[in-house]
Amino acid sequence: RSIDPVTIREMHLDIIGVLRDLGVDYANPARLGYHQERAGQFEEACRSYLTAARELMAQNLNYRAVEVIENALNLMGSLPTPGSRRSILLQARIYNHAYDAYENIGTVPQRAQLIDKLVALVPSLNETRLLQRIHRNIITYYVFQYEFDKAEIYLNALDELTQLHKSEEDPLYFDLKGYLHFFKNEMITARDCWKKALLIRRSASVSGDYLSNNIALIAKTLMYEPRNLDAAAGMLNFSLKKLEIGKSAPQRAYLLSQLGNVEFYRNNLETSRRLM
Repeated sequence: RSIDPVTIREMHLDIIGVLRDLGVDYANPARLGYHQERAGQFEEACRSYLTAARELMAQNLNYRAVEVIENALNLMGSLPTPGSRRSILLQARIYNHAYDAYENIGTVPQRAQLIDKLVALVPSLNETRLLQRIHRNIITYYVFQYEFDKAEIYLNALDELTQLHKSEEDPLYFDLKGYLHFFKNEMITARDCWKKALLIRRSASVSGDYLSNNIALIAKTLMYEPRNLDAAAGMLNFSLKKLEIGKSAPQRAYLLSQLGNVEFYRNNLETSRRLM
C-alpha cells in the first residue's frame, strides 16, 4: 500500500535530523539537499545543493557538480517567496554557479539561458562581490559570442562597480577587456590590457601558473600585426623555464601550443606539429 505524503515528509525530516546529529561525515550537503527537497524544504534544499556544487567544483568534479546544481535549478519555481531579497540573492548565486559549472564542461545552450536569467536579476542586486562575479560571467559569455556591444556595456558597469566601492584593481576585468579587443583585432590595446592584468597579479604575488597564462596571451598578440615572432617565442620560452618540472601540466601544454603557433607562422610546419 502507498504511504501518505505527510508520513513521507516526516520520514525525510527525521532523516535530516539524524544526519545532522551524526555530523559532517554523514550530513554532506548533497545528501541533505535530497532529503530537504523531499520534505518540502525547497529553499533549504537549494542552499544545500549550492554548497555541494561549490565543493564539487573545487575538486574539479564538474560533471557531478552539474548534476547537483541542476537539482537546485529545478526547484527555482518552488521557492516560497521568489520575489523576496533573500530569494533573489539565492537565485542569483545558483544561476551564477550553474553558469560556472556548465562552462567547466563546455556546455553552451544552458549558459545562454542562464545569462538571460542573470541579466534579468542584475537590477535587483546590490551585493558588490556577487555583482562583480555575475558581470564577469555575462561579459565572458558576450565576448566569446562576439556580441561586443553588450560586452562593452557590462565591462563599463563592472569598472563603475570597482570604482564606486573602491575595490582593488581586478586582473580579471583586464583579462576580459583584452579578449574583447583581441577578437576585434585590436592587438595593441589587447596587449596593453593583458600587460595590466600581469602587473596586478605580479604585485599581488600570484602563482607562476596564472602569470604564465597572462604572458602567453601577451605573446599571442605578437603573432599578429604588428608581428614580432622572436619576441613572442622569447616570452613563451621564458615562461616555460619558470614552471616547475613535473607540475603545471595544463599551463605547460598551453605554452607549448602557443610556441607551435609561432613556428607555424615561421613556416616551420614540422616543428609546429611536434610542439602542438
